[in-house]
Amino acid sequence: MRSLLRVRASRLSAVAGRPALALAAARALPPALSRLARPGTRALSDVAAETDGEAEEAVILSSPVLSRAIQLLLTQENQGVAADISQDALVQSILLNPRLSNAIIAYFTAHKDMAMRAAPDMPGREAALGDAYASLIYACVKMRRLDAAFDHHNAMRLAGVPVDARVYAALLKGCGRAKKVRQGESFFRELLARGERSARDVTVYNALLNMHAHQLPRSQFLGPRHVADSWRVFNDMVAQGVIPNEVTYNSLISLCSRTRSPDFRRAEMVLAEMQAVGVPPSNITVTALMQVYGRADVVRRGRDKLAELQKSGIAVEASMWRPLLHRVASRGDVPTTDEIIDEIKLKTGKEVFDMYQYKPCYVHNYRLMAVGHSVGYEAALKALHEAREAGQTDPLTYNYLIHVALGARSEKLSAERLQRANRAWEMMAADGMRPSIALCHRMLGVWAQSNQLDRAEAAFESMRAASKELLESSTSLAALWEDAIASGDLSHIAEQLAGVPSLMLGHTFTSYVRMIEACVRASAPAELTAKYVWAATSEAAERGTSIPWHVSEAILRCLTASPDPQHRQGDPPAAADAALLDLARQLHLKLAEEGRLPTPG
Repeated sequence: MRSLLRVRASRLSAVAGRPALALAAARALPPALSRLARPGTRALSDVAAETDGEAEEAVILSSPVLSRAIQLLLTQENQGVAADISQDALVQSILLNPRLSNAIIAYFTAHKDMAMRAAPDMPGREAALGDAYASLIYACVKMRRLDAAFDHHNAMRLAGVPVDARVYAALLKGCGRAKKVRQGESFFRELLARGERSARDVTVYNALLNMHAHQLPRSQFLGPRHVADSWRVFNDMVAQGVIPNEVTYNSLISLCSRTRSPDFRRAEMVLAEMQAVGVPPSNITVTALMQVYGRADVVRRGRDKLAELQKSGIAVEASMWRPLLHRVASRGDVPTTDEIIDEIKLKTGKEVFDMYQYKPCYVHNYRLMAVGHSVGYEAALKALHEAREAGQTDPLTYNYLIHVALGARSEKLSAERLQRANRAWEMMAADGMRPSIALCHRMLGVWAQSNQLDRAEAAFESMRAASKELLESSTSLAALWEDAIASGDLSHIAEQLAGVPSLMLGHTFTSYVRMIEACVRASAPAELTAKYVWAATSEAAERGTSIPWHVSEAILRCLTASPDPQHRQGDPPAAADAALLDLARQLHLKLAEEGRLPTPG
């Protein structure tokens, strides 16, 4: 079996100068191999795409109650509540506020304690304990309680409860989410040193592969070293005779899109190998592949591959075209944009992407973007009016219109551009649409440049109000999880999740930085700037977190920079500058008192 797995290594090793895939040479696999390759062996129908593009295998539990609880946990995450979806500590303290996190973990802890109290000779006790611990550790990882997850793993071993691949995969996933790659690597080596057979399971290798593939924030692309780490894990996996499954392939294809230079040829090789060993690509596979084509700007090739996959029997979804559509629309290619939109309608019968119910996204948004970049603002505005008449607008519609109105960031902000952007903003509000956090951040700077700081303050307060709404929603959910501990009834949680607010708007530590920048740029009174500086520190304390160093540094740089472009370094500061410098000193002292900076000197 192992020799079959290595036959094709040489052909693929030419890609990027590294060994790549090493799978079976023939489509007809030995019976033992084909059983492992068939979907369903590892519940591949439950594979889900996470918000950060990570391919994840669902935790397989024999307990229907715990399976339902895990499913609700994933639903919360998909809808932006109790979700580990942000690197910003402030918004994360809202989404994962202590009461909700504690309630969720307490629910799974109660099931673990109940299983522990069962009589030692009770049939099925060991399996029930395994389920309870696996789900508890998985919940800790989701709630960013990595230390607690490892504590439960250690307790599990001390109690003599068999630890399986589900637990190891969850812990490695937690290390990836916390960006603690070295800890994850050390843990995996420890498992191998102990001779843990489950450590060689495909789910564990998939978690290890994804830990390396997602070791950087989503906004950063992977360099050669990071990519090499993931392929090294895969090569070791194959060398050990572990059979890759759908999640493995999806992860590798996604990896090809996250590199600085998207490698669509390697992604195609992954797909070819996947099909050769009898693992059929899913909609997640195809979407990941289209992301590679879109980023690599080989749209025609992507469209041809999508047509080929559809002919092979894959059910296509509108969202599969989205990376390709975004690429052509962003460069103002109106004819190709129209072609792809018509293609989506013809092949799927839809005009909206298959998104979550709280985030509808109409395909026509990309026509607005395309005509805006190609023809100009008036053409984009006409497209907006047509969408409004058809009842096909969403937050992204206005987002694109505002960006078209403002032009490139390098372009000078004229009075006309400002007027257009403000008008689009007002239309968005009139239609009951919430802007994205990123759009709010851009507009804060725009209003500061145009002496419209009052608009910036109003927008910032709206962001804070939206965060409060999210916090109230998560607090309400916490009460339902607390009730479920005693009642065992999870139905009320499912009902509430259907109406939770979306994470379109809220505020982050970066929002405070942008607001402080706006105050400085608009030469606002130092008292107003100080209001937002101390509000940031106060809110951090209220949320039980602290302002990250990079945020503190950004605020300090903002306060110590001259708002006057003619001000030369070394000149005596103006009165307003002196007040801001004093504010910077106070903030620096406060940070030093907290032990987060050296004492000024």
